[in-house]
Amino acid sequence: MGKYKLQISFDFVLTIMVFITLVTYFLFYLLSQRNISISGLKREEKFLKAVSISQLLTDEYGYPKNWEIAPKASIKRIGFLNESYSYPNYISRTKVVRLMNDFCNTTSDYSLLKNILGLEKYNVMIIVKFSDGTLHSCPSPLLDVSLGSPENVTRKAFDSENNQTVTIFVAVGD
Repeated sequence: MGKYKLQISFDFVLTIMVFITLVTYFLFYLLSQRNISISGLKREEKFLKAVSISQLLTDEYGYPKNWEIAPKASIKRIGFLNESYSYPNYISRTKVVRLMNDFCNTTSDYSLLKNILGLEKYNVMIIVKFSDGTLHSCPSPLLDVSLGSPENVTRKAFDSENNQTVTIFVAVGD
């Protein structure tokens, strides 16, 4: 049998290298686009959670309706709407104070709040500012809660008990 010599031309080697480079570039491009779309979806999910919570706070009574005087264990939903009014955005200062005093000062209470709001995998910050300058913040600054890269929503409401405008800021983050 005769000996065969493998002869590879320079053009063939160059073509293979260009092909491998293009395939590698294309794969990295696809993977980077996938990561961008996943982070975009996560941002959108946090924004929708913030919108949902801000709407829940300003447009719902909560459950039970008088949760501001109910035992903590019986509270299923939190809303600031004053049960004396049938208008959205007429909130009860008493409900705001109850939320801030009973759900925002300890880690276990804050975890209960996140559970009630359906935010087990996210952190939330709620800031309520009344036009008289009163400011309520949840979680308390004493708790070390990080929001990572938050998405936030600001809503205006009306304090039905003191005839004041109220700004409600809700941020949801990692």
